[in-house]
Amino acid sequence: MEQRLNAPPRVGRALAVGLRGLTPQLFVVTVDLRPGDGFHFPDLPESRAREERVILGSALSSAVRGYALTVRLDPAPTRATQLSIGLAVVGAVLAAVGRVPSSALESTVLVGELSLTGGARRTRGIYAALSGLGALGIGRAVVPLAALNDVMDACNQLEVTTVESVNDVEAALTSPNPVRGAEPVPPADPAIDVSDIRGMESAKWALEIAAAGDHNLLLFGPPGSGATMLARRLPTIMGPLSAEEAREVHAIYSIAGLSDRGVTGPAFRAPHHTVSAAGLVGGGSPVRPGEVTLAHRGCLFLEDFPELAKGTAAALFSALKKGRSDLSVAGERVSFPARPLLAIGASPCPGRCAASETKCSCPASAVVKHLEWLREILIDVADIFVRLEPVSISGLSSRATGQPSAVVRERVARARSRRLQRDAAAATTKGAGPSEAVLERLKSVRARSRRPPSTHAECLKVLRLARTIADLDGVDDVSALHIREAIDVAFLYATSLHR
Repeated sequence: MEQRLNAPPRVGRALAVGLRGLTPQLFVVTVDLRPGDGFHFPDLPESRAREERVILGSALSSAVRGYALTVRLDPAPTRATQLSIGLAVVGAVLAAVGRVPSSALESTVLVGELSLTGGARRTRGIYAALSGLGALGIGRAVVPLAALNDVMDACNQLEVTTVESVNDVEAALTSPNPVRGAEPVPPADPAIDVSDIRGMESAKWALEIAAAGDHNLLLFGPPGSGATMLARRLPTIMGPLSAEEAREVHAIYSIAGLSDRGVTGPAFRAPHHTVSAAGLVGGGSPVRPGEVTLAHRGCLFLEDFPELAKGTAAALFSALKKGRSDLSVAGERVSFPARPLLAIGASPCPGRCAASETKCSCPASAVVKHLEWLREILIDVADIFVRLEPVSISGLSSRATGQPSAVVRERVARARSRRLQRDAAAATTKGAGPSEAVLERLKSVRARSRRPPSTHAECLKVLRLARTIADLDGVDDVSALHIREAIDVAFLYATSLHR
């Protein structure tokens, strides 16, 4: 690349890959070299074109001196597309001057940007872009060396060659030396464990039900009662991610610029209650996934939920209901997956009186209004209600510990496996729902319960919870005992929130 180009006007082509959400899209980068001066990007927005002129003009100044370089993109990218073209432009220039045969570029993508000095620079989303290339018929990729740790998993699906600067691109295309893929590393045991918690047996049982059945839960108690402690241990008992789920989560973290941390298991995200709607469900320019997507297949904990802005809460619940976050970027829709397990922390009073205080100082009318608001907004979101009570001194000083997270996690994994098999069978046979016997048991238990479900939706919620409890017991039939336990943990409108 250090030699001056003395060839007549020529055209070269290379492949780049962009992202729209998590979906990769191929772009043909065509470079036209003609005698003249300057860099032209007619298919890019003016602000992006100015940036590329500065960077490529500095990185390729000696290589294309005396020539005007026009870069065309097919198809033309939209503002919703995340696209890096620096290395692809270098490959197209090499093809235009005959340094690289066009056959070497036919099934190879070049992913990455350049620095002002010509170094290959890592960009967000490289793993997400590479992970979907196999379905597009691409077998090779050239990426910056700085992104090697990010793309090691992708090296098992396609040939990946790394470069440090523009001077390495020619060798990477003509004499590739693919990186060997790394073997998957099993996740290490987390530093925290559910057995760390003394007492609170009913709360830990509720966590197990939530993890096994993907049930959202409300942790209801004053500050200092253990909501955060419980929520942080929820991912330690969730079932391990499958290979496909791990790749999906890795792709999300790649776009967010967090993939260097690796994907070791279900994520735990706990944004502050002042988080904006864009921070929670995604947005910005370029578009970035929000906390609800970063917690995909993991746990999203919202402490002090009543302090969350109402518009932000509405955007969150909309994303959870659809299982995806739909964002509008320049009139186009970009979607990110959003299927976390939601844990909500809320205090019994608007003043958040601490657990150590003997008496709440909030006006009774304010407390009633606070609880009514929680009922109205959470009845269709939360399945499980956990009332957090102070643990006695004797309970805290006890040497007895509960089961470790590893044991609970195995039980949860078996229950989830039973549920997935049942769901797959129901999808093929168009399952008719609960049997008549189960409905009769629900009717009988409901008639004798002190806090019965009062609506059709609440009855269905109880049946879903009972089905999860039966899965944890390893049985196919939902018994009356399972239904009674489900009623005890269910979030019910009339009886759950009271002082």
